[in-house]
Parts: sequence; C-alpha cells; structure tokens
Amino acid sequence: MDNSTLYIIGNGFDLQHNLKSSYDEYHRYVKNNRSNVEDFLNQYFTLKVKKDKKSDNYWWSDFENDLASFHAKSFFYDHDNVSEGFMDQEHPQWSDFFGVEDEIIEESEKAYFEIRQSFWDWINEISETEIERKNMHFEKDAFFLSFNYTSTIERIYNIPKVFHIHGYIGDNNEESIVFGHGKETSEGEIPELDENGESNRAPGSDAEAFSHSLFYQFQKPVKDIIDRNQIFFDSLKYTEKVVVLGHSLNDIDMPYISKIRDSISDSLSWIIVCYTDDDRQRAKTVMENIGVAKDSYRLLSWKDYEEDMF
Repeated sequence: MDNSTLYIIGNGFDLQHNLKSSYDEYHRYVKNNRSNVEDFLNQYFTLKVKKDKKSDNYWWSDFENDLASFHAKSFFYDHDNVSEGFMDQEHPQWSDFFGVEDEIIEESEKAYFEIRQSFWDWINEISETEIERKNMHFEKDAFFLSFNYTSTIERIYNIPKVFHIHGYIGDNNEESIVFGHGKETSEGEIPELDENGESNRAPGSDAEAFSHSLFYQFQKPVKDIIDRNQIFFDSLKYTEKVVVLGHSLNDIDMPYISKIRDSISDSLSWIIVCYTDDDRQRAKTVMENIGVAKDSYRLLSWKDYEEDMF
C-alpha cells in the first residue's frame, strides 16, 4: 500500500549531515552578527549553557525551551519611569502609565522582530552549507514529517514532498517559521481577579500585564498547529511503520507524537534512531508513555541505520 511508512525527521538528522544547526551554533551566530540580540536575550532570559572545551566559551544549549524564562518583571521595571513616587503625588493619574504601556509594547515588538529575524537569517546561513549524502535510503512514496527548517532531505535525497510542520526555508516566508516554548503561563503574571473574585487592577497593572507579551509571543501554538493540520494526521491511518530520525521526542513536541500514535494502528512497528544512551532511555520512556509495546519498536544507532541493519 502506498504511504505505508511515516518518517519523522528532527534536528539530529541535520546534525548527522554535519549541519551546524544546534542551539550553540545559533548563539555563535548572534554573538558574531547580532550582538544586540545576544545582549537582550542574556539580559531578560535565563538561558542554560554548556561549556565548549575547545574555546572555554559557554554557549546556549536549550534556547527554545528557555524562551519560557522571560523576566517580565525586570523588563517592566526597566521601562517604568512612573511608579516611583506615584502614590506620593497629590493627584496621581492612572493615565500617567499610558506612556509606559506604549513603550513596553513598542520595545516588545522590536525585540520579537529582531530575535525572529536573527533566527531566520541563521537558518538561511546554515541551509547553504554543502551537505554530504549518507548511506540512507527512503521509500519515496512514504509520508515525511519534518520538524526541521532546512531542506536537507529534499536536496540530498530528492524527496519530492515533505511536510514541514513548523515551516521551512524553502517557503521563503519568515513568518511561517515556528519556534518557541511550551509553557502555558508566564511566571509572576498577576491575574485580573484574586481568589475572592476581587479585582487586582492597580495603577500600572495594564503596563505590567503588557510586559509579559514576549513570553506569549514565543509560546509555540502546538494545539493550534495540530488542529490546522488534522487532514495530514487523518491520512496516517493506514501507516504500517514509523521511522524516527534525529527527533529527540522532547516534551514540547510530545503532543504531535501522541497525535500520531492516536492516528495510526496499534500493530505497526516503530524504528527510532538514537545518538546517545540518554536518547535511547528517553525513547523507551516515550514509547511506554504513549502505549507502544516493547516488541513493537526498535532502537538503532545511526551506524546501524545507515548499514541497513534492521
């Protein structure tokens, strides 16, 4: 039957082809080309780093997830020139905060645009890298679901139709690129009503609420993406095999994996290509969590996969 195999392509696939597509490479890019972006991200986000043993530099290691760490309160304080001494005025006016709101909105939009632009430019740069073909063979009439922004699999293996669920460089549309975190609520955000149903509104509360905008702008809308692409997931019902290449099965993308599991037969087989022992352990945990039996999946190294040892 046509389309009996689904390939899930993740960033590990590009890394296996020697593309510099890891988060530490993005950090190197902004450090060398967009120092203002690096400064802003380091100032208002808590970005986990790992040490480069060769250079002794520290590079971002989990950029997307760490976009949930936006320090909205610090961002608000840095743009609030009204609160201090406000209540000491003889006739304090809430309207004094309108200028603060406008500045926070403007600076949030500016930062959002500059971060996204730097990410897009970086993807363009790595996409132009010369790529060496590996000993990989694909069923050409299969489904291909890619979480990558690059066109590696199309360019090198002549795959005609790949669904890039988070957009890709080939669309030549920066706005199509989706990246971000999966956290639901911003830390320190004050609800409109307290536990007694009373209003929490106070002078500056609207401005402070706007200061959380970047958190929500970088929130990955996974549920909406799944809903918009229901036809694709419905088309997987006759799939007999799933091959996962370079996808870490991370928490933020788990709703996609769960949706795939719900869309396919219980009897199909999974092949998951892993790079490290941690990858193997996570794959086992994910398979158990989504209800895939132990005898229905295999974990392979890249070497085994390329040597067709399965």
